[in-house]
Amino acid sequence: MQKKNSINQILTFNFVPQIYSKSCHVLPCLLFCNDILHFCIYFCFSNIEAPWRKLNAAPVCFGSKDDQFGRFNVEVGGSVEAVKLIHVSGWVNCDVVHYNSSNWGCYATNVGTVLGTVITTSNDVILLPDFDGLQMWYTLPGYNPNSKEIVFKGFKNPLLLTSGQELRIWYSEDLQNDTEDDNGGTMCADVYAMYI
Repeated sequence: MQKKNSINQILTFNFVPQIYSKSCHVLPCLLFCNDILHFCIYFCFSNIEAPWRKLNAAPVCFGSKDDQFGRFNVEVGGSVEAVKLIHVSGWVNCDVVHYNSSNWGCYATNVGTVLGTVITTSNDVILLPDFDGLQMWYTLPGYNPNSKEIVFKGFKNPLLLTSGQELRIWYSEDLQNDTEDDNGGTMCADVYAMYI
């Protein structure tokens, strides 16, 4: 009888749920510990959808002309498979006289219903959307200029971010200093990343 209790004690784990970002790259993890054998086991749930992690401390606000980009610093570095922008307040417009305002782009008859919000490095190199070359406007399946949020995903390669890295949000005409004189508005967003 004594032997059976000892085996049960040895096999008993104390359940200590915690998140361990260093060992699991910000995925949900659990820690199981055995006090008698003095060891712990980490379990990382990589087979479920990783949670979104907020990248900005305060809303990131950007204008549509005169180099009014919004900036934020990445808190936790790592490989990212998706980035989500969520509209907080405000609007942007590619032509305040002729077209309606939007959250992310333009409703102009000459370009169609398009998005024009981009994320760049501190040197203004476009990271997202992940397209080749320099483009002014783009589309994302399932999203339009007035969507509450837009999600950049399906990257050719994971986006590698470093801790403390400065990123910027731009309105594309403002970034490229192209036909921005008739633009208007300021928009604020929250930024989330899904780490691998």
